[in-house]
Amino acid sequence: MSPSPNAEANGTAIATANGNFMVQAATPDGHAVNAQGTYNPNTNAWNSIPAKIEYNDQAELTGKHSFSGTVGPTSFKFTCDNGAIITGPVNPPVVPTMDVMGTVNWVLTM
Repeated sequence: MSPSPNAEANGTAIATANGNFMVQAATPDGHAVNAQGTYNPNTNAWNSIPAKIEYNDQAELTGKHSFSGTVGPTSFKFTCDNGAIITGPVNPPVVPTMDVMGTVNWVLTM
């Protein structure tokens, strides 16, 4: 089990109706974090402002990782296999709440 996250990056997330999503955020020290991924089952399109990425080490924000989580009705949470967690509100609401699984590819720009 990973320790509780001790840092966070804040930004936005956008998901399409076909299960693709993108997250853009900035770490406290100004590094850009970009994540693109897919999840199943698909939901309606949504966006999240603000979206939050919680992590223990910036190394968690690189490479390809699997995740599990939930989307709906008013929030989402993706917990990655390496400990990073992406959360935020969803707009418009996603009904019913869906348990999802997927992959995300992280890019951290120093």
